[in-house]
Amino acid sequence: MRVTFDTNTLDPVTQPELAGAMRDECTAIHESLKSKRLQGFFCETVVTVEGGVGSHRSEVEEERVARVKRALDLGMRILNVPRNGCVRIDDSSGELYAMDADEGALAARLERFESIAAAIEARGLGYAHMLKVARFSPSDMKKVARAVAEWADGDSLAAHHGYANDLFCTEDRAVKAGRDSVMHPAQRGWLKRAYGVEFVSIAELAAAVR
Repeated sequence: MRVTFDTNTLDPVTQPELAGAMRDECTAIHESLKSKRLQGFFCETVVTVEGGVGSHRSEVEEERVARVKRALDLGMRILNVPRNGCVRIDDSSGELYAMDADEGALAARLERFESIAAAIEARGLGYAHMLKVARFSPSDMKKVARAVAEWADGDSLAAHHGYANDLFCTEDRAVKAGRDSVMHPAQRGWLKRAYGVEFVSIAELAAAVR
């Protein structure tokens, strides 16, 4: 089973001993990843997009590097976002990114990504939030940070669909962001109907692997 992990699930799944009330569920997922019963993935936006706005950036960067290292050490691989202008992570070893089986698989992945990414943006979601950034003043850094987060969420979902993964594991239900977020239940319903994206929480994924 191929599972894409949202940023908010990486820490508890890679450090189940620190997951509090979700410790048992996260331990089950952790062990399934170690045994290769689950194939885990996360989007490169965790490295290339998130955490780039606001104060305490050095602390954020340290946390992000540690998070990514734990995920890679657990056997997870990175999903590429084929968006023009995006920076690709240096992978000279060829071991960090999820691999396409052949040129045909690559072409199909790119087509799936472009299709869902365009649809997400057409609904004013994901990267579409970044198109509004030019209108924000320096005092609107919270809005900029939110736009960056929505961009990362949209591209993560598009990459997930592009690679044809089975489940998208997240704890984000856009309680504060509302319907303008691609993670809102209404938008989740659309993504499932239109593209077959299956969302699961940590608890739901743990139940599936037990």
